Amino acid sequence: TLIGRYYSSLINRFLRNNSIKCDLYFFWGIGCSYALPWLSTNNINKSWVRLHGIDLYEERQNGYIPYRELVFKLVNYVIPISENGKIYLIDKYPQWNLQNKIILNRLGSKDYGFKQNNHKYSLSNNVIIVSCSSIIPLKRVDLIYKCINLASINTRISWIHFGDGPNRKHLEDTIKSFPPTPNLSITIKGQTLHEEVITFFKQNDVSLFINLSETEGIPVSIMEAISFNIPVLATNTGGVNEIVGEAFDTGILIPVNLEEHKISKIISSILNGMNFSPRIFWENNFNKHSNMKSLIKNLNLSEHDDS
Repeated sequence: TLIGRYYSSLINRFLRNNSIKCDLYFFWGIGCSYALPWLSTNNINKSWVRLHGIDLYEERQNGYIPYRELVFKLVNYVIPISENGKIYLIDKYPQWNLQNKIILNRLGSKDYGFKQNNHKYSLSNNVIIVSCSSIIPLKRVDLIYKCINLASINTRISWIHFGDGPNRKHLEDTIKSFPPTPNLSITIKGQTLHEEVITFFKQNDVSLFINLSETEGIPVSIMEAISFNIPVLATNTGGVNEIVGEAFDTGILIPVNLEEHKISKIISSILNGMNFSPRIFWENNFNKHSNMKSLIKNLNLSEHDDS
């Protein structure tokens, strides 16, 4: 309630100071969008709420998201970033008839330039594998380490992880309990500026990007990886199957509960000969500029829709 009241006071003050009707676009379905129940509708034309993962799936908020029914009732359009999210909304809330309110629009990532990876050895003649996430239980960074370690028995690998979090000590303890092979070099970068991650992708020939999360929406980190033509190994959760898979030529999609030794074999297969061209799929589906143009077109159409 306090969050909703706070943001509504800011928005209402802005609306009172402007004589024209305004459109409201909420980028998240939690937080600022909680203001909707307390907003004065006199100066509001249309409103939209975009939904990602943590603000979409109630299961990720211990089964409850505040003001869900009120927000969906008051807003004109709901914008999930994945087909999985769209289906979830329709199936989860059939009583609210959301079909006519939903606009599917993928996020996409910025084009930082094409890099034709040849997936040869670099960083002291090691294959480079990158992961990027918070170090929290659902991201299973410790599992990433175990699988890469198994894969490094016959291949020299440099594993670079960007991100930090409360489970870092657990990860470090796991590495101590299961020491790396002589072929594995490990670098836990910790909290890293986004610009530094992008620079790393630009300057290094990364052979594989890994995400083994238990739950996801469609990670921007995967969008950015395939924009650099880096193949991805990821778990089939949330909307990940809409960006990762052999059918898209972007990488390999695996079950969430696949065993470590099977994951390590897939890693080895990718490193030792499987070829992908993920940049093409990114250009056609996850280019931020193109997707934003599509969203703006939809919003403009909505503005002139009096039905």
